[in-house]
Amino acid sequence: MTDGNADDHNDWPKEEIKKFMKEVIGKYSSTWYYSPFGWRLIGWSHYTLESTKDEITEQEAEEFLEKDYRLITRVCQHYLKVRLNQNQNIALVSFAFDIGPTNFIKSKFLERLNSGEDPVKVAEEEMYKWVYVTIIGSNG
Repeated sequence: MTDGNADDHNDWPKEEIKKFMKEVIGKYSSTWYYSPFGWRLIGWSHYTLESTKDEITEQEAEEFLEKDYRLITRVCQHYLKVRLNQNQNIALVSFAFDIGPTNFIKSKFLERLNSGEDPVKVAEEEMYKWVYVTIIGSNG
C-alpha cells in the first residue's frame, strides 16, 4: 500500500463493480420493499427519500444503480487513503454500498484500511460485524 488519495492511482472498474453489486443483491425489485434496517428500497437496493412511483422498470432500476454507483464510488475514492487492487476496490464499493456512505465513512473498517493494515485481515475482522442488524423495538 502507498499513501495518498486513493482515486489518484486505484482501478475502479465501473462495469465490474456494478455487475458485482447486482450479483450480491440479486434480482432487482420493481416495487418497494424494506431492508432489515427498515430502509425503503427499490430496484437494486436503491434508497431514496424522494417520492417515486410505486413500480419501476428494469431500465429505471439501472438508472438508480448508476446513480448509486457514482455516489458510493466517489465516497470510497475520497475517503480511502491507501491503494487497493482492483478486486479489493470492487468489494470495497459493494461493502460501502451495503452499509451506506455515512456508516462506511465512520467505520473501523475504513479507519483500519487507512492506517495501512493488511486489507485481507481488515476485511476478515471487520466485515462480519455488519452482518447483524438490531431493529429498535424488536425482541430479537
